[in-house]
Amino acid sequence: MIHALSIDDFDERTLRLLLSWGKEYFEAEDLAHNPDAELLAGRRVALWFDEPSTRTSLSFEAAVKNLGGGVVRIDEKCSSAVKGESWGDTAAVLAELGCSALVIRTSDADVPSALAEEDALSVINAGNGTVEHPTQAIGDLLCLELSGYLSTHLKLAIVGDSAHSRVANSHFRLLPKCGIDVTVCAPAAWLPGSLPSLSSREKERIQLTTSLEEALSGATVAMYLRVQKERHADNNISLYEEFIEKYQLRSEHLSRYPSLKMVMHPGPVNWGIEISPSLRNSPKCAILRQVRCGVAMRMALLRYLLGGEEE
Repeated sequence: MIHALSIDDFDERTLRLLLSWGKEYFEAEDLAHNPDAELLAGRRVALWFDEPSTRTSLSFEAAVKNLGGGVVRIDEKCSSAVKGESWGDTAAVLAELGCSALVIRTSDADVPSALAEEDALSVINAGNGTVEHPTQAIGDLLCLELSGYLSTHLKLAIVGDSAHSRVANSHFRLLPKCGIDVTVCAPAAWLPGSLPSLSSREKERIQLTTSLEEALSGATVAMYLRVQKERHADNNISLYEEFIEKYQLRSEHLSRYPSLKMVMHPGPVNWGIEISPSLRNSPKCAILRQVRCGVAMRMALLRYLLGGEEE
């Protein structure tokens, strides 16, 4: 049984394979009409989201249906987990109901791994607390690949609330592995307290700074992160105001830093906080492109996990 719990589950060969398949799906005239439209015919994938989600939830549903599979949605409030059902029993029941995989988003960081240990069905981590969001990261990687930036020496700036961001944690594992130099920028309180376990060479590719100028100077891509107020214990209004004043991306930054070619954000975007609304329709704004890349890459991941193909 293959699972997708962390970026660490994907070696270089697997990432290349997923990028190849993801590119194939992305470039199809219609994601729903692709050469693998019957790949998951007769298969079901369960979606269990106990935290809010629009992009990830709907993109997984679209990915399953684009490959001919069926979707089973679990209402966390109505599931037997609230009655104390074990994760092992939950996984066994889903498998018995004909589900081949479970896509789960949960505030409990340990749940995806606990479900995977049962080995009853493939488990895909769609976000576990503040720990990781691997499928968002590989979707973003496809966006970089399609823009031609993976073949160049890329400097990428991650700006925003990285201390509370599972997307950032997955990118800290992924981007250095791909040879990308990352500058992480935020007010000091929102910089990560620690980085994942990386090789010394990979750690050298990640720099932390409180200076937006340092982060954007020479950067090709700026990836902004959502300010996650729901994860802030202090709800420090002055810190939010400082972020808007000193770190918000505005049109003037695109003029001041000509090397900056693309703006990304995993969403949802707090327009007027992380990014000025004036950039919504900028040709450098790749946020909606990331959504399509997310569907294409999740199709590739499902093909890898459930398609029965050899690498």
